[in-house]
Amino acid sequence: MHSTFLIAAFLERQTRQGLERFPRDVQVLEPHVMTLQFGLNDCNCWDSDRGLPRVSEAAYRANLFEMIERACSFGAAHIILSTNHPTLRFRPLASKQSLEDRRIVYNEIVREVAKVSKVTLCDIDQVFVDMTGDRLAAMLLPEPDVLHLSEMGNEKYADAIFAPIIKSVKQIIEELKND
Repeated sequence: MHSTFLIAAFLERQTRQGLERFPRDVQVLEPHVMTLQFGLNDCNCWDSDRGLPRVSEAAYRANLFEMIERACSFGAAHIILSTNHPTLRFRPLASKQSLEDRRIVYNEIVREVAKVSKVTLCDIDQVFVDMTGDRLAAMLLPEPDVLHLSEMGNEKYADAIFAPIIKSVKQIIEELKND
């Protein structure tokens, strides 16, 4: 068991880049608890990719599984995997689907991976589910962004992820006391 207690929040642009950085950003830290959230960049479909997602659904799923496996191999006893919040990006992408359509598909992959991997799911999507229109807009940066969370949106996100982090920390502290 580690001599110090460490939580790692691992964020990167796409799961592909996340895997490349995982050894130097996570494995060397050997965290007890890790939060993991990807998807909005993975599911985005750029014109330059002729409608293909930046990371395919199959690769996204495999990348999440690999990051979870690596985190566990390097000491993470608790992993919190999060879905992504809704956006107001409804314009069709090169794939003919909107970013919102793609986000919903990738969030389902996150739920599946969390269930199969038996890690904690923090369903950020559900935290915002009752918000539409102006209420959702207040949670996001204004036009033309309407993708990234505003200060209020980040506060709502923090409130949602706080409970599973605290639960994990308390469990680890108990385990450390018993060692």
